Amino acid sequence: MEPINQEWVSLSDRAYECRVLLVPESEGGYSAHATRLPGVVSEGETIEEALANVGEAFAGAVRAYLDSGRDIPWGNAEVEKTPGAEERWIVVNV
Repeated sequence: MEPINQEWVSLSDRAYECRVLLVPESEGGYSAHATRLPGVVSEGETIEEALANVGEAFAGAVRAYLDSGRDIPWGNAEVEKTPGAEERWIVVNV
């Protein structure tokens, strides 16, 4: 899939493409931050685990907003891009 110019895109009524910043932790593993949905952060021992975990957190947050009828507060999370940090895209079905 080619990169797109937006931070997130609604792919269908319940699928979202989201940019994730993966930050290696000094004690091992990775933290994963959904850059357009403040407060959605997770971690994992591997990149794959961190991506899966942040995907679950993202889906839960979006579901909570949709179920309550509230607007999703898309924004820019303040995440320091440290040396070794990587950006990835994930598709999350909600």
